Amino acid sequence: MIRLNSLNAKKIFRAGGYTDRINNFCRKYIPESYRERKHTFQKMKSECLALNEFLQIHFEERKEAIQILMNELIIEIENLEVKNEITQEGHCNVCNSPLKTYDTLGSDKTPRSITVCPNCPEKINHLLNKLDWATSTVFI
Repeated sequence: MIRLNSLNAKKIFRAGGYTDRINNFCRKYIPESYRERKHTFQKMKSECLALNEFLQIHFEERKEAIQILMNELIIEIENLEVKNEITQEGHCNVCNSPLKTYDTLGSDKTPRSITVCPNCPEKINHLLNKLDWATSTVFI
């Protein structure tokens, strides 16, 4: 757990905000058409560039490792961006994998479930997890 009065707390929480937004895009693109996804993937790449800029300034001691992860992340987004396969109903519109829906045990004010693709965002999620460890956001 991060101490809120820690000198690093603010930058750790900001880094977590970036990775959360990128992760949320992974749920957004799965039902979208090819045309809509192009826009979502552009937003994802823009968020990655902003995150990279932030991390290079505030996590300078891990600069090289972070740069490698960010490059891999953008490459994976670009790989998904060009996919335009014919898909079945109820499957991911990017990779045609069956979607999974999970109960979030949310309240009236939060969604009760989320639907995810267990396949195509896997590498993105893995890279985001590595970034969370590199920036200590894993402890939020």
